[in-house]
Amino acid sequence: HDLLEGALARAALVTDVELVEDYPTRYSVDASRHHRWARGDWQLLGFILGPRSNVPALSRWKMVDNLRRSVTPIFWVMAAIAGWTLLPFTQAAQWQALLILTLFMAPTFDIVNAILPKSGDQTPRGHFSALARDVAFGTALVALKIVLMAHLAWMMGDAIIRTLYRLFVSRQNLLEWRTASQAHKGGDNDLGSYYSIMYGAVIIGVVGLAVPVLADSTGAFVAFFFALFWIGSPAIACWISRSAETEDRLRTSAADIHALRTVARRTWHYFETFVTAEHHHLPPDNFQESPAPVVAPRTSPTNIGVYLLSVISARDFGWISLSDAVNRIDATMSTIESMPRDRGHLFNWYDTTTLKPLYPLYISAVDSGNLAGHLVAVAAACAEWAEAPSVHVQGDFEGILDTVTILDESLEELPDDRRQLRPLRQRLADRLDGMRRAVELIKAQPEMASIRT
Repeated sequence: HDLLEGALARAALVTDVELVEDYPTRYSVDASRHHRWARGDWQLLGFILGPRSNVPALSRWKMVDNLRRSVTPIFWVMAAIAGWTLLPFTQAAQWQALLILTLFMAPTFDIVNAILPKSGDQTPRGHFSALARDVAFGTALVALKIVLMAHLAWMMGDAIIRTLYRLFVSRQNLLEWRTASQAHKGGDNDLGSYYSIMYGAVIIGVVGLAVPVLADSTGAFVAFFFALFWIGSPAIACWISRSAETEDRLRTSAADIHALRTVARRTWHYFETFVTAEHHHLPPDNFQESPAPVVAPRTSPTNIGVYLLSVISARDFGWISLSDAVNRIDATMSTIESMPRDRGHLFNWYDTTTLKPLYPLYISAVDSGNLAGHLVAVAAACAEWAEAPSVHVQGDFEGILDTVTILDESLEELPDDRRQLRPLRQRLADRLDGMRRAVELIKAQPEMASIRT
């Protein structure tokens, strides 16, 4: 329908807008989406064949190409079974190899197009490493497509027959529509569900092996391997549809957590250092270290929102006290109330020392949306603190350990070429080690914290 709308409504070409669509993570959802697309393509037969449809020839050709794409898996499977049945083993293997090579055409074009580097700042090693990954990825896609080819053929055949029946016989259910999100919510993601969905692949696998066997063709030896893959394709589809570990059950090692907390603590140090009364408690856009240290005295709604979120995170990680977090949020919100606005929206850039908007004056919908989303999160955190303030008064002792870790790293970075400073370095290292042990003891026995401190 999108193609038809573009042909009749004559939608203009837009090249400066990037659209990002969420891709299904489960094969069953992706298959349902392709089934829906194929039905939509075949419902355009009236516009393709109708002499008075007013559809341009180029658009009709695109519609025909979509039909060609939907029947390709069907004819691929039919050609494979015919080769296994009618040809002896050697010729059947050659015929099958030719069919497989046709699947490599599109990936080959992409790889050939990527042989020459697009950017001069990429090293040859990095370029060929990326090219090797593209080759491996393309090969894996072709292998997966071969495994799922029987189900694709069955699914496309079902979509075509179903659409033709509804189009010319029943005239019903032509607007059947099930979005990818609905398909994702419905149905299980277990092995039994995939075999119930992909039973057609099993049927084609059995038939594809039975036909050359009954025909007493030596091509059955070639058919055996493909039939095995097609009969087992539901299990493979179920396996590749499993939720990624990072999606549902993120497991992070203690070393990674330690490293990430250290990076986050160093990041908070930027806000801790530069968000001051001099800048009206607003975050400067950046800090230049060389050739001379310079703070950029400007900020944006997105910068402000990110800073407020960082205050919440700093409190959650135990880097600042609850009162410090509340005071920081209150100071920044008070500044926002006094800043010039247009119909409630902040301008895109302000001078942090004068609070005057910077020219050219304009409103950014993106920045306003970012700030609105950040304020929703900040409001939720403040509401949580207000409901049980006593719970949040006690800080996270891990925050102290983060600071100790950074002090350890900073001490290690100091040059060790002056003998007079070595005793001082050792005393500092001992003090930091003692602080770490004390925090670990308090973590192990929190009820003794007030006594030990």
